[in-house]
Amino acid sequence: MAWTRADPNFPAMRTVSLATASWVVLALAACREAPPLPARPTTLATHPHAMDRLARLMREEFRVADPAPVEQRIRCENARVARALGADFRTRLLWLQDSLRREFSSEQFNQLGQQLAHSASASGYDPMCRSFDAEAEREAPLKNE
Repeated sequence: MAWTRADPNFPAMRTVSLATASWVVLALAACREAPPLPARPTTLATHPHAMDRLARLMREEFRVADPAPVEQRIRCENARVARALGADFRTRLLWLQDSLRREFSSEQFNQLGQQLAHSASASGYDPMCRSFDAEAEREAPLKNE
């Protein structure tokens, strides 16, 4: 049945049709891939391997029986790399997280989250980071890249 402007329900039907079309567009947009990653960071030229150690730690976290100690090292490494990269750290972290999402399933992420939820969580500065930072600077120095 086609509606005409003479039909008293026409404005209401038009609103329903527009609302339905909007939901279809939103549903299709939700099914698309993640939005494109930000532009190439400038620190990629000066610190090309800055995220390597962090990536190794994040991958290790999925493989160990108790991920809490690795999580603490990740927090320390996050802070160290963020100090070195400044504003570019967020973009490079998004790139790393994107590669991890492709490598590990959502079930693995959920399992890791459940394991970490039951462990003691450290927030703020941890004095242990000082020794982790010293080890990291020996393994992957960020100052002289």
